[in-house]
Amino acid sequence: MHRKTFLTTVSAAVLITMASPVSAQGQSDAIAGAVADTSRPTSHTARDAKRHPAKILKAAGVKPGDTVADLGAFGGYYTALLSRVVGAEGTVYAMDYGLAIEKLPQFNLGRLTPAYMQQDPRENVVFTLQKRFDALKPAKPLDAAFIVQHYHDTIWTGEDRIEMGKAILRALKPGGRFVVIDHSAVAGAGEEVSQTLHRVDPARVRSEMLAAGFELAGDYDYLANPDDARDLMIANPAIRGKTDRFVLVFQKPG
Repeated sequence: MHRKTFLTTVSAAVLITMASPVSAQGQSDAIAGAVADTSRPTSHTARDAKRHPAKILKAAGVKPGDTVADLGAFGGYYTALLSRVVGAEGTVYAMDYGLAIEKLPQFNLGRLTPAYMQQDPRENVVFTLQKRFDALKPAKPLDAAFIVQHYHDTIWTGEDRIEMGKAILRALKPGGRFVVIDHSAVAGAGEEVSQTLHRVDPARVRSEMLAAGFELAGDYDYLANPDDARDLMIANPAIRGKTDRFVLVFQKPG
């Protein structure tokens, strides 16, 4: 073989190897390893049985090397999992939500994010304060974004959710996924339940994110509870930790 041809062939092989996508098995192994990691805070692992994180991470398509945003990270449950799945070559932007912190001072950076960071510091996590999600501009394009149990907060804080969705859409790579998990309100419930009950009608979320330009990639019942009448505030002792929750996965076209 001619030397130049040989070198070209070798170089191409190296580039292909470097660019090879993570296999489905590699992704599954990374997710299983993240959930099983015994270094995760016990306050997080105690919630796993009710939160089914492995199923949700798989639905989100998160894999080693990804860049992901945890919007409204607060206690860091998903931040901790995502940092383990994406690994040393990936990045997680853990963003606390400024509008909610202004209105509810108990959601402050001093009590939540830094405390988690000190408890479980990870080099691939970047902690930030994002005042408004409709102004989202991460430093790197995202493979996935999550809003877990805080979409309803973007309603009572007055965000323009369609503009928020457009900002998240711009931040994502083509084909990137946006996961919304929240406490279900009764069908047809108005915006007021976001503040009174801290719930949201999943149909409202679907409508708003489709209007923002997303495609619906999945609607999962992993966290459903048919025994929840969806008429109590989520902190009510009768339903706390047992609410009916929806899991919607949106995808950027392309």
